[in-house]
Amino acid sequence: FTLEIYKDVEQFTQLTKQEPSACRPGYIVMCMGYQLQPQEFVDKHIKALPIGLYRANKNDDDDDLTVTGGTTSLSFKDPLTFAKIEHPVRGAECDHLLCCDLLTLLTMSVEMKTSFDWQCQICGNLMAGIVYDPEVKAVIDKYKNKSEVDVDLMRWGSNGYLP
Repeated sequence: FTLEIYKDVEQFTQLTKQEPSACRPGYIVMCMGYQLQPQEFVDKHIKALPIGLYRANKNDDDDDLTVTGGTTSLSFKDPLTFAKIEHPVRGAECDHLLCCDLLTLLTMSVEMKTSFDWQCQICGNLMAGIVYDPEVKAVIDKYKNKSEVDVDLMRWGSNGYLP
């Protein structure tokens, strides 16, 4: 797949036709003179991805959003391939617990060069940046033989909580 280097926000917006707010530090991967294959990228750079942890009351200042708790099902299946997620990521602007698999996203972007639009398959947001969720990874690793688990949204992320 092709990775491009943008030197500044102006060049980014000219070449990608996206709003300047889509260009943020840490969201752009730079690679010079060598094309990484998806698995190679995952192997070498998964630990360098920004961390994105789900929190039920992330928008505390939003009077219209009130999370009262309850349980929801956390699926371990990638929404594109339905294969088990190994490297859970979501869009940096996504505010849901569910994740996609990083390797799947990268592989799809290579195989569908002209038609893959990096749109979240869960909420529809443009994935202008991706974040890795180590808490979802810990739950997936804990329940290796399951394809989903019920989680308490209000307790998710609290001290030591794993479903």
